[in-house]
Amino acid sequence: MRNKKYSNEEKEILLKNKNIEKITDKQVIFTKEFKLYAAKQSIENKKFPTEIFLEAGIDVKILGPDAPKYCLRRWRNKYKEHGPTSLLEKHTRVHKNKKVYISEKDKLKQAEARIKYLESENEFLKKIQALERMVK
Repeated sequence: MRNKKYSNEEKEILLKNKNIEKITDKQVIFTKEFKLYAAKQSIENKKFPTEIFLEAGIDVKILGPDAPKYCLRRWRNKYKEHGPTSLLEKHTRVHKNKKVYISEKDKLKQAEARIKYLESENEFLKKIQALERMVK
């Protein structure tokens, strides 16, 4: 995120690029495909972040000199931790400024664990009800 707001003129220039999905006053949202492409170029071909952005026709002067470096750091980490598809799927917000990718496999594990917990809770409640009936 940048400190100063993008002007309408800067927004128009950036939005002309096919690798940019949308722009808010302080944030540029890149396409998922560009994120994946950039991460691969950085990891596999050892290209510098600014070089990748310039080759993609993105005006680095408007973004700021450090923006490519910070973007690529996030995308590379996500790519290395969760694989290439993590950059193509929508992220889920955990905290205001922290993004975490949850794979379908992990979601399934969480759901199964929750089901198991709820089933054991139901069994426990049934036992309590049976004991209460015996007491009456």
